[in-house]
Amino acid sequence: MKIGMSIVALGLVCGSLAPLAAEETGAEQAPADTTKFTVQYDGPPELRVLDVGDEEVISGRISGTASSTTSPVLAGATVDCPFVGRAYEGRSFSCGFTTIEDMQGMCVFTDADGDQAVADWTCSTAATMTSDARCEGKATWISGTGKYAGVTGAFKMHSELFRNKKEDGNAVWSGSMELPMMMLGLES
Repeated sequence: MKIGMSIVALGLVCGSLAPLAAEETGAEQAPADTTKFTVQYDGPPELRVLDVGDEEVISGRISGTASSTTSPVLAGATVDCPFVGRAYEGRSFSCGFTTIEDMQGMCVFTDADGDQAVADWTCSTAATMTSDARCEGKATWISGTGKYAGVTGAFKMHSELFRNKKEDGNAVWSGSMELPMMMLGLES
């Protein structure tokens, strides 16, 4: 009987922490006026894994194509994202032990005109009541060329875990993108 009560108590604690996990990892819903796009990966990432004791140091690259349901900006752009990070056994918000990934990288978005926007990002393993473990984090626009010159803004993002990516994986970005050249009507 005590074991059954402990399992129920653990479920209640884990269930009550899930909303907190979503807040801390940026998984909450974005306001309606945000830009939202999906990067559909071309395939699994190119990975290089180095075993260091009980951890793995991971470096690699993933590429794909951006699509947006809220804005034509970056729709159809190719995306190239080199990254580095580490994977280790730990406890995630799913109230169980799993492999945790702490990753960081940059993504270069290149549109059909050859103009580019560059974002840097970080993410860590998280899980919510409505999703499996995934890499949740934030991205910030850091530079751009052509119509993306002077780009600013920040995004919440989530992606499948890098070590377990499938052929048809994706990442979802949701946030703000301010383009001075477009606001002034000076886009190239």
